[in-house]
This record gives sequence, C-alpha cells and structure tokens, in this order.
Amino acid sequence: MHVPFLTASLPKIVDAEMFVFGNLGEWIKDHWKEWLGPLRLEDLHEADLFIVAHAPSDKPDILDAEHYDLMSKAGMLFSGLLLTDVKLGARPTHVKGSWSAPQN
Repeated sequence: MHVPFLTASLPKIVDAEMFVFGNLGEWIKDHWKEWLGPLRLEDLHEADLFIVAHAPSDKPDILDAEHYDLMSKAGMLFSGLLLTDVKLGARPTHVKGSWSAPQN
C-alpha cells in the first residue's frame, strides 16, 4: 500500500492505542516469527503498511471484547485509507494476538 502522507517518516502515532509503520524491520519479535510461521511471515514481509492497535488488558490470553474493539479501530483506519487515493501493494492480512511481559 502506498500512502503518500505516511511515507515521509514512519512510525506515526495515530493515538495512544494505535500506530502505523512501513515494514517489519525490528518490529517483529522472535515469538511472533515462530507463531506466524514462514508462509504468513513471507506475506507480512511483502507488506509496506502496518496498523497496530494496542492497549493494556486484564486478560491478555483471552480474545475478548477488548481485542475486538482494537481490531475494529484498526479496521476503521484501514477502511478510511481505502477511501483515499491509496494503492494496495500486498494482499491485506489480519493478525491478532496478545503479548504478556515475562513474569519475574
């Protein structure tokens, strides 16, 4: 996806719960690489726009209403971008999940 107003400097913070960036680079951690698998990871490496919605959760291991609200928020931003003059490069893909800080 080519988004002219985003290409100048990424990542861009949309708000406290959402940011966008242009490629995986250092953003993808080893546990995600393992979880996604090589085929899905290849699709993600071809993408040039990532929308990330995030928030603290009381139950990060459960995909509940908090997760779906965040997915909806990211989806609305993506839909809004499609209403502008953007060019889709890679096939849109959706990844959802949680991350928990290691317990000491």
